[in-house]
Amino acid sequence: MGGQGLDRTLLAIVAVIVLFGAVDAWVIGEPDLLLLFVIVLLLTLVVFVRAMRERRAIRLRPDLARWLRNRGRMTGEPAHDLADRAVANYRLQLGESPDQTSAQDPQRKP
Repeated sequence: MGGQGLDRTLLAIVAVIVLFGAVDAWVIGEPDLLLLFVIVLLLTLVVFVRAMRERRAIRLRPDLARWLRNRGRMTGEPAHDLADRAVANYRLQLGESPDQTSAQDPQRKP
C-alpha cells in the first residue's frame, strides 16, 4: 500500500533535480533552458499537490496490508480499490448508505 508514498517521493526527487537544472541554466545564462526547467518544475509541483490531495494515507495492520497486496496480485486489482470496496462493504453491513456520508463529508467530491 505504499504506492502513493512512493509516487510522492519520486515527484519530490524530480522536482529537486529540475530545480538544480533551473539554477544551473540561470547561472550559465541560458534563458530558454531556464524557462523549460521552470515550466517542468511548475508542472511537477502541480502533480505533487494533486497527489497529496487525492487520498489520505491510513495505516493498516501488517496482516491486512499483506492480505490486500496478495489479493491484488491474485485478482490483478489495485490494492487501494480492494480497500475501498472492503470498507464500503463493511459500512453497508453497519447499516450506513453511501448517501449518508456524502452529505456529512465536505471533502468528498460529487
